[in-house]
Amino acid sequence: MAETPLLTKMIQCPACQQQVPMPVANPRLYTVAGRESDRHVTGYRWLHDIVTEVVPHHYKVWQCQKCLFAGLAEDLDQNPPDLRLEADRRTFGDISIEKRMVLEALREQVPDGELTLDGAIATHLAAILITILPSTERRLDHAKLGRLALWLAWLFREQEVPSTPAATEGSPSPAAGALAEAVQRLDDLLAEATESLRDVRARALDLGPAGSPEGAPYLTMGDMIELRLEALKSEVTALQTTVLRDQEGRGGHGGAPAPEHAGDLRQALLALAPFWTDLPLGERQSLRLALEAFEYSYQFEGGSESVEQSVTQVNLILDLLIRLGEFERALDWTSQISKYASDTAADLRDRLGKAKASQTLSGYDGTVMARKIAVLGLTQQKAGERRRDILELMLERDRGKIDAILEQTAQLPAPDRMKALAGAGFNDGIQALVAREWTAPAKEGGGWLKSLFQ
Repeated sequence: MAETPLLTKMIQCPACQQQVPMPVANPRLYTVAGRESDRHVTGYRWLHDIVTEVVPHHYKVWQCQKCLFAGLAEDLDQNPPDLRLEADRRTFGDISIEKRMVLEALREQVPDGELTLDGAIATHLAAILITILPSTERRLDHAKLGRLALWLAWLFREQEVPSTPAATEGSPSPAAGALAEAVQRLDDLLAEATESLRDVRARALDLGPAGSPEGAPYLTMGDMIELRLEALKSEVTALQTTVLRDQEGRGGHGGAPAPEHAGDLRQALLALAPFWTDLPLGERQSLRLALEAFEYSYQFEGGSESVEQSVTQVNLILDLLIRLGEFERALDWTSQISKYASDTAADLRDRLGKAKASQTLSGYDGTVMARKIAVLGLTQQKAGERRRDILELMLERDRGKIDAILEQTAQLPAPDRMKALAGAGFNDGIQALVAREWTAPAKEGGGWLKSLFQ
């Protein structure tokens, strides 16, 4: 009998103790075909030429249809069960009426059978809500929260609607065409507004390190504005969908009903926002939640047990910082990664040397330690490469400001012009890139900076 892409396992819900089904993607039938830098799977290769709509990572989270408890599907496969599940169960039993209403509204977005993308988003949100419930019996598991928020960011990324509506048969009316252009302009303006918040955060960093009281008001206001922009972007995306349906002849010139479930999730999330003040409404908010959780976990929960896991964790934090455009903090993390790799490798080499000298080292242990040292050496090398990449991104981001400074100091000697860049807050790495462009051989054509120094 042929295996199917989607399996159904009967499990005991840790909250209500009832036997309920848990759908899972059949692990024997697929392999990963590609990933992005934050581990998001971009494609799967199914065996036996299977054609299916099942997306395995949509099933990383499970939710009980009876009591609405939700969590990591992998936790339910542990034997014996994770002790944290018992604490989660007791905390869930004290859930407020308001939070249960949120869970019920999210569950309405989950279809029977195979999960839709919207259904997967809803179950992930439910699991996040349950994870962050206040409790006196357990500490918040930041590593778990980070994973859930990162997976949710993947789903929001997959949900993105193309910014340009697809071509349809016939010609839209002039009014419909003008509306589509207007909505696109609104979407572009929102994207520009989001980018403009970088200057707010940059000013906060100018006033002091992250968390300092001087810069806190800027960060707080920036986060509040970003939250409102994310909500507005969701509404604009729903409007884009409506315009697209209109152009395809499926929308309401005459008040015809919209397709079933069209925009239901976005509208549901916007309606729930007043009852869940930190509700992630899009990819960026989910990435920020993941970043904050992973950073806390790394710094205060002991990090990972192995060198390889620790390196993976800090590299993921670095990737999230870059995706969020927080290049200055990302630059700091490359320095931390490099120092961690250098110090840990030096410690391992010292231990390896002493163990060899005392002849207390087995061949296996020596091989393991040598492999870890090699991993750390590669990590340090990659940290340097990432640092250069981040500096290039910062240079591209601040190109206009650099142009202006170089033009204003055009009559000054080169060292004074470099000092002007330093005085404007550009770090040594940016100055080095400027100097490299400035001194580029004539045969390479110099660059956009070289022309400013001529």
